[in-house]
Amino acid sequence: MNKNELTLSLKKQSVKALELWLGLIKHALSVAGGVLAIWLIFEGLEPILAGRDAAAISAFARVIDSLKLGSSLGYLWGAGATGFYLLERSGKKRAIKKKSALQKQLEEGEPNRTSCHLTETGNTPQ
Repeated sequence: MNKNELTLSLKKQSVKALELWLGLIKHALSVAGGVLAIWLIFEGLEPILAGRDAAAISAFARVIDSLKLGSSLGYLWGAGATGFYLLERSGKKRAIKKKSALQKQLEEGEPNRTSCHLTETGNTPQ
């Protein structure tokens, strides 16, 4: 490895480290934004519910009832869970595909070493 290749390799590693730090910061800001949004909602509801005024509480209950919040949250929960499942599954498929390529490379030179004959994404061949 000559000096230029070493410099290039070091630059690539520093870029990868920067990408990881930026990803961490992005995730932390997303979580902080979600927590802030929930906090703002509860701070907004506190004056309505803390006063213990029967009229204010019943008006709030009528608003919640008219929004059909229970069914909306159920659909939102289902859609979110499905989205996270698909995201997680695609990540696993990507990891299996990468591992499969490395395993195929490893098994090239050894005739007695074979995988279980799955496809490169980990599915059973049809």
